[in-house]
Amino acid sequence: MTVLSKNRHDNARPGQQAVLEILEPKLLDVPVAPLQETIVSGEVAGPLAGLAIAQVFDCSFLPEGRTVEAVYRFPLPGDGLVRGVAVAFGETRIQTELTERDDAEQEYDSARKNGRQAALFEQESDDVFTLHITGISGAEPVRVETEFLLWLPPAENGFTLRIPLTLAPRYSRRDEARSKKANGQPLDVKWDPGYRASLSLTCRGFRSVECSSNVLSVKEDTDDALLVSFEEGNVFPDQDIVLTLVSANWSDRPGLQVFPASDGTFLALATPPARKPEKLMPREILLLVDHSGSMEGPKWEAADWAVETFLSRLEPSDRFNLAFFHTTCSWLSTRPLQASRANIERAGDFIRSSTDSGGTELGMSLEQTLSQHRHDGEYSRHVVVFTDGQVSDSGRISLLLEREAARTHARRVSIICIDSAPNEPLDSMIAEKGRGMCAFLSSNPDDVDITTALDDVLREFARPLAAGACLSSSVPLRDAAGIRTNGNGTLDLGELVSGRPKWVCGRFEGSPEDLRLVDAHGTFMASAQVSLPSPRTDTAVRSLWSSLRIRRLEALYETGSYMEEEDVLEALRRLDAAPEKKERPLYDRSENLKTHIRKALVRESMESGVLCSETAFIAVREEKNGKISETLLVPNSLPRGWSGVSSAPAMMASYSMPDTCRLAPDTALKKIRNLMRSDRYDEAAQHSVKMESMSLDLGAHTFRRRAGNPKIMELFSGLLPEPVQGKMLLFSGRAGEGKLKNAASLSGISAVPIDGTLPDSAGTAEVRILVNGSVMASVLLADLLAKDKKRPLNIRLQKGDTLAVEAVGQSGEGKCAFTLQVITEPG
Repeated sequence: MTVLSKNRHDNARPGQQAVLEILEPKLLDVPVAPLQETIVSGEVAGPLAGLAIAQVFDCSFLPEGRTVEAVYRFPLPGDGLVRGVAVAFGETRIQTELTERDDAEQEYDSARKNGRQAALFEQESDDVFTLHITGISGAEPVRVETEFLLWLPPAENGFTLRIPLTLAPRYSRRDEARSKKANGQPLDVKWDPGYRASLSLTCRGFRSVECSSNVLSVKEDTDDALLVSFEEGNVFPDQDIVLTLVSANWSDRPGLQVFPASDGTFLALATPPARKPEKLMPREILLLVDHSGSMEGPKWEAADWAVETFLSRLEPSDRFNLAFFHTTCSWLSTRPLQASRANIERAGDFIRSSTDSGGTELGMSLEQTLSQHRHDGEYSRHVVVFTDGQVSDSGRISLLLEREAARTHARRVSIICIDSAPNEPLDSMIAEKGRGMCAFLSSNPDDVDITTALDDVLREFARPLAAGACLSSSVPLRDAAGIRTNGNGTLDLGELVSGRPKWVCGRFEGSPEDLRLVDAHGTFMASAQVSLPSPRTDTAVRSLWSSLRIRRLEALYETGSYMEEEDVLEALRRLDAAPEKKERPLYDRSENLKTHIRKALVRESMESGVLCSETAFIAVREEKNGKISETLLVPNSLPRGWSGVSSAPAMMASYSMPDTCRLAPDTALKKIRNLMRSDRYDEAAQHSVKMESMSLDLGAHTFRRRAGNPKIMELFSGLLPEPVQGKMLLFSGRAGEGKLKNAASLSGISAVPIDGTLPDSAGTAEVRILVNGSVMASVLLADLLAKDKKRPLNIRLQKGDTLAVEAVGQSGEGKCAFTLQVITEPG
């Protein structure tokens, strides 16, 4: 999961690549000049990455004496802290400065009008940015360098690093038309522009670096650093770079690292042991699964499979209960049950028989869940909600969660939202007030398979080393977003699960000597001395503190109108950003409060130098380079699985752009900028709206599994082969050919044991399904062998796509023979 960005799905599939396009005032046949290269470079040390992305454009096709403008929209990691942007026109380099967005736009427009070279860098959403460059000529190449810091999301035994190389069209609902998230669209879409991407990273403090998206070359440097690049030198930039970095200093004892900054802020990283201790805290887990009409289809099937798989991994000392909710709420039991084999089998029967459906009564069902009996003793207590979150009863749900937080043996409430357009304000509020976690999973069949994403998220609820872990010190502590601060001046870390580190950014309210990791009873687990700030991390930590505050203020600015006013004020008080107590207006109070939040947002951004949606980077040269005659755009390539204009939400806008550019240059600039912020993107999404946004909660009815004429196809039969470079290839083919001639999608996978093969013989082997080289689904082979039914899939195939099925990991003892089958759906 991403660390900062909430506007990106955790299983979102990457998009495609960018090119440079010139839009002649009188031509519809647009010439294309590709990017020469994209270069990703930098250093990763522990949890901190200092990276730079450089794009080099070739403008030599421009006629002599012609000066143009370029508008480029591209992605960066949603967790990235942009430190600066530089644009080089040949040998002339321009460094930008941060200022308020409106002022920056006016300064840029003035420079453009007067023929000066200038650059404007704006943020559209957490991970989408727009760069305007004016004063480009054909006599010199243009190089854009964006430097940013990245605190890496913790993963099992290390960290993950995801770098997007391109931007794809995104679905946007009508009610998002005026939000900043709706502007996160490419300006145009094209096919392969013919450029490639290269990678050059220095990684320190890691035992190994692996990549799920590309083949790597990893070499050891003389000072134990790992030098990472692509094996083939450069790659086709049609997917994110996804790296897994395994820490070199993992131990069998809990660890704590602290990175202090000169202003009292800090980053703390709590590292549970990689090896599971003999004694782990038992769990009391209540699963609340949405069976409303809007969940029907792949979302329903994926949630059911994930729940049944999760329950099968419980220990006898754990307790659980399960409910399906829609217009009503049906429970497996009146109270939590012991996780015995008989009770887990009973739960499986309950899952398969629960096919009724209706509306989405989340609030009522959550109230029933929180009133369930609580067993005495030490338990890791959780409520996990699976839903698409399409409800609006936030006020009463908020009150429910506040009451729960005040109870003895309070349960943490987490939400797993499965939808392409989630109700983000509600879901984030539930996780915040429930002191749990929130995960957004896309239901789009072009993204990573839902069931795979659910399996990964549910690992967060494994038996914990400690429940209610906290950070404490000799002085009070505060966290950046005002969410984790406890009343006693400690910071809540939640549950510590073996092999899954956690970090938190906070501030010391005084001068501490050390930082301590303790459990819910105050029992010591680990400590770290608070030393002098390191020059390498000082700026990064201070920027992270500000960035987290900015993200919180951004969320309040964008979604505060959906929240109760007192909830907004309480959130601002936790950030020390609440308005002064004075007579407040009786009318239009929400707009008054929104204006206050915007001022706080701009102030935080300007003081810290961290970009936000209301500020921008701007640079202007005094020298004149000629009046602008055309505007150039940088479109993105059509993503894999998208077959034409009707599939792309941004296509209407991009195909209308030539008409816009027939206008005079100054007018064209204003039209383009208005287009980025207008209803045109909402209109362009009408095709998606018709397919996805209407409510299916039309009353009680029975869910019927996906119809059609599915076919069972055998992909492999025999003994698990010997690995080659750590992988065991089970099948390879191309959609539209051979076995896959009529396969438009994959809806399920199963494994049938041969000659008495037992699930344990599969060991830790994992079956992966790859489309065009990207891992779209993964499942433990042991889980497939242990079940007598299909494991649902939701993968769309386009004619010409390459499909590969492979196994990775270590097999167990004894022979492992099986027949692997998939269920295909025709087009």
